Amino acid sequence: MSHAAASHQQHDYRAYSHSGAPAKRPPPVDGEEQWYLDGGASNRMALALVSGIPKEVDWALSRLVNLSDEHTNRFVLSAVPRLSEAILYWPEVYIEESRKKLTQLYPYFAPGPRVEGLRKHAIESLLTLRNASHNDLNANHLGQEPRTMRVIVGMLHLPPDEVNTELLIYALELLTVIGPYLPSVSKTRGRGTSPYVDIPFSRIDEIVSTSIDRALIIPAMGFLTPLMVPNPAIPPESADYYPPPYSPSLSSLALSRALRFLAVLQDAALVTAALEFVSTYLSTPSTSKAFLAHPDFPNTLRLLISILRNEQKVETKVVALNTPKSKAEPEEQYEPYELTEEDLSRIVPMSEPERSVAWMRIMFEYAPGSEQTQVTFWNLYKDTFSKYPEYAMLSAADIIRNVTVHFPEANASVVHGTNQRFVIQNLRRKRKPSPIGRLKCQWKRPEDSETCLSEAYNSPEELAAHITTTHVESSPHPLKCHWISCPYTPSPPSTFALNRHILTHLPSPTPPAKHRSQPSGFTSSPGTVAPVVATSLFEPASNLRPIPPPPSPIVTYLRAVPSNSVPHISLLAIYTLRILFWSAFPTGDAAAAPVADEERFGFPSLPSMRTQGDRGNTSDEKLKEAEMGMDVKEAERRGRKTFRSARHLMEEVYISDEVIMGWVVDMIVRTYNVNDEGDEEDRLVGGLESNTDMEE
Repeated sequence: MSHAAASHQQHDYRAYSHSGAPAKRPPPVDGEEQWYLDGGASNRMALALVSGIPKEVDWALSRLVNLSDEHTNRFVLSAVPRLSEAILYWPEVYIEESRKKLTQLYPYFAPGPRVEGLRKHAIESLLTLRNASHNDLNANHLGQEPRTMRVIVGMLHLPPDEVNTELLIYALELLTVIGPYLPSVSKTRGRGTSPYVDIPFSRIDEIVSTSIDRALIIPAMGFLTPLMVPNPAIPPESADYYPPPYSPSLSSLALSRALRFLAVLQDAALVTAALEFVSTYLSTPSTSKAFLAHPDFPNTLRLLISILRNEQKVETKVVALNTPKSKAEPEEQYEPYELTEEDLSRIVPMSEPERSVAWMRIMFEYAPGSEQTQVTFWNLYKDTFSKYPEYAMLSAADIIRNVTVHFPEANASVVHGTNQRFVIQNLRRKRKPSPIGRLKCQWKRPEDSETCLSEAYNSPEELAAHITTTHVESSPHPLKCHWISCPYTPSPPSTFALNRHILTHLPSPTPPAKHRSQPSGFTSSPGTVAPVVATSLFEPASNLRPIPPPPSPIVTYLRAVPSNSVPHISLLAIYTLRILFWSAFPTGDAAAAPVADEERFGFPSLPSMRTQGDRGNTSDEKLKEAEMGMDVKEAERRGRKTFRSARHLMEEVYISDEVIMGWVVDMIVRTYNVNDEGDEEDRLVGGLESNTDMEE
């Protein structure tokens, strides 16, 4: 009895209890397959594979798929003799049968059990090798095995049928992993020969260009991407050095397809593969400059910015502005405004309710968040006009109701609570500045222990005269303002200039005059309903305008949600964007472009785009000019124009990382400061701060 049959019978025996009812299966225990991982010639899986018995082969391949996936670190192919050869046997058999076009013998019917069995064994074999290759020991073992490359090349030559899609996927993924471990062929085929010389790149390029199966497109682009640049492990002077095996042109269908995949923002895996393909293609200076003339460059630029905006996480930040008082000015002290004799002589003879409205305008002001009790409001009105019994007064209810005539934003309400209160909201007494503090000399030299000891003055003129005679004229050189912490120093030293500066610290003796276009009275919004008797206080109907909104101490803005890392897809997009930007805006500042260090996530530098010498036509650029249809200078001008047209999109990018966000801000600023000819104009650009700068 075979091992698989014995295991099957034992499994059936344990699946039922003595009563005949199905027994509950115990959960699998981690490590129960340890004995399958033991090396040596007596390994049961290797023996089952070479036995050729169908059930044994089925059992062995199913176990190998699970082991290579769940125990990759412990599953070592070289530890079991003949295991890798036994696994590679079944893909070889399927390739040989496919060459006989067995699948085409059944154009209208399903293939027979034999063909399906061979395909199943080939799929499980390649899946096992693909899983096992993620272990470096297995990848090196498979790379050094000549049969591995023959199997992969054979799989890539299979007919483009749907039945072979899974085989192609596993073959491409396996080749991508073992590529760095392939042996050099320079000794057998000469210097400069690539180990990928037998790979049908046209077939893989066709998959990327025409296939509609994303599961096949992603590994195909993943395989082609690292082959567009030289192998970093082989120095150019080495005998094993070979040029990049895959070099698509600007008109390549694979490149155009990858650019269009950038628009599929919902598919992160596909966009990531396309970004890696495009960024690697643009990593050489001549190629990136040539791409500036590509017809799809403007759309590609906008797609890269759209990827950044799609991946960003933005929150609305609300900041209350507490305007700090100037250190150079003392805090002003206020006291409630009181009616002057001139005010009384003007408003007392008025008839009601015009008199009450005029009184409110003089005594109160709109203040969001403030409140005035209705009792205090009424008592202030009564105490003011009860001294003149010859003029009629309004009742308490009427005077409270008339508040909204002059202050539409104020409203009388009841505040419920332990002690119920009747208040008028958004209203407070006007305040008049007290001369104490404002007209007090604040001159203090560093050697003085305290400020000037003189008393407060009655007018700004007296205070100015005191500072000039007492402090400025007797001040030792160099002349300097010592008003609290003011740092002003006249240059060149001049007593006249210092006296003029001191006036900026003094309060104005008269309020600023109104412009002649400003109405003498107040205006109300057209929707405000006022009493008929009060209409004489309003401006003519043609001058009515909406009341402006009250000043808000709240600032609302968008910022990136703080995060410890930037998404990988965002890093690829910003790196690709950065390459194109430095191709369009070449500069002599070597520190401006990204370099390979820990602060920039190991991004490679762009040396040829940072020096003035490289702005000329290099040999590579000359080869690209014919393909571009324009010279390099014209391509750079086109690139700068395109970046400026997409500047408003870049201004809506928010990234939590300060370094990456600094790159975005730098690109925006340079689109303002560099003209079409590439010359700096040093314009000032406002409002371009990073999130951290804004919060500070």
